[in-house]
Amino acid sequence: MRCGNPLSKFEQQVNKMTNPLLSNHRMPTFNSIDTACMEPAITQIIAENKQVLESLVSEPNEDPTWESLIQVLDNMEDRLLNAWSVIEHLFGVNNSEELREVYQR
Repeated sequence: MRCGNPLSKFEQQVNKMTNPLLSNHRMPTFNSIDTACMEPAITQIIAENKQVLESLVSEPNEDPTWESLIQVLDNMEDRLLNAWSVIEHLFGVNNSEELREVYQR
């Protein structure tokens, strides 16, 4: 993971395939989530959200619709909250020193 640099499309796809916090499962696979995947997942989601925001700002829609603007923003928020809520849940039920360090970053 390169801190501060956007991930390449290839790196993003690899992370999505290997990081359970980036998967689209309805229920989190808690047994496959460890602290090593938490920060990279949140960092990647934030970076991807920034790219989408930059696209929305740099290519404004003259006649924005719910689907072209609000739904896009809502989907970005949902993705971040879905990953973060898993981390928060694990922080509450399976607290450890290692998890506290990741959670506080």
